[in-house]
Order: sequence, then structure tokens, then C-alpha cells
Amino acid sequence: MPTTLETERLLVRPPEVQLGDARFIEDLLSDPDVGRFYPGMNPEKAIEVARWTMDHWKEKGFGPCIAVLKDTGDRIGIMGFKEITIDGETVIDMGCTLAADYQGKGFAVEGLTALLNHGFNEEGFEKITAHHMTAHHAARALVEKLDFTLVRETVAESAACESAKVLLWELVAP
Repeated sequence: MPTTLETERLLVRPPEVQLGDARFIEDLLSDPDVGRFYPGMNPEKAIEVARWTMDHWKEKGFGPCIAVLKDTGDRIGIMGFKEITIDGETVIDMGCTLAADYQGKGFAVEGLTALLNHGFNEEGFEKITAHHMTAHHAARALVEKLDFTLVRETVAESAACESAKVLLWELVAP
């Protein structure tokens, strides 16, 4: 997936070290308004997640992308796919984290719709999951808007957060 996806307002591209994207990810996740839904998030953990993101791309050929405003070039968040294990099953999981100033403005739906189309049609993913903390109501509204189906409540752990109760959702290829 080393391609840049273009939507009406966004460019969704792979992260690049030379563009300072690792530092952007660190800063984004270190923001208390953004990191509150990542249990255990702190500046050291944010650095670890940035490294994990870059490594995921090297190892898997896909991963979380940088969301960039087309008209200004400003980076507004990270969104994309990651291979993780939940309840013993390896899945392609979709996620999105936007800077606080860009939340609630339709950027997540816009970027993730393009990513879902790419994941199913170009990458050949048969099923994509998404998970979020049970109390994250905006994330729930987002996955519902994207037509994901709730699978179950479970406990998950990832590079971005400590073990926490989450809702697991899935979307099967059309």
C-alpha cells in the first residue's frame, strides 16, 4: 500500500521519517485531549508507538497512514490498518486518531472510507476489524457510520495502550 490516497479534502499517505512523521505521531499521542482513550499513554509510550508504526510499514508493507489536509499540507492525524492479535486471532484492524482541532468535522469518515475501499479492492482484505474502548462514544458512532457490525466486548492490548475493555467490530468485504 505504499500509495497515497486522495479524497476531497485529504491526502492519506504512508509515514516518512524524513518528513518528521514519527515526531508528529509522538506529539499527536502525547496530547492529553487525544491520548485520553489510550490507557497508559505517556510521552515514552508515544515514542514507542511512533517506532512501532514505522516498523509495521517495513515488515508488513502497510500500516497506519498520515492524514494531511490537501489545501494546507497540515498533518491532522493518523489512520489506517495494522495487523494485530485479538483473542488469539490475527486480524487486519483499522484505526484513526485525529488531532483535537480536527475531530467531529468528517475527516475520519472521509479518510477511512477511502482506506476501506483500498483495503478491500486493492489489498484484497476479506475482513477488517476495528476496536475502541467501551466508553469512547465518538469511535462507536464512527464505526457504525462506516457500517461495521459489533462482534463482542473483549479485552485488547496494543502498541498504543495497555490492556483495556474494548468493543470489537468487523466489516466483511462486499
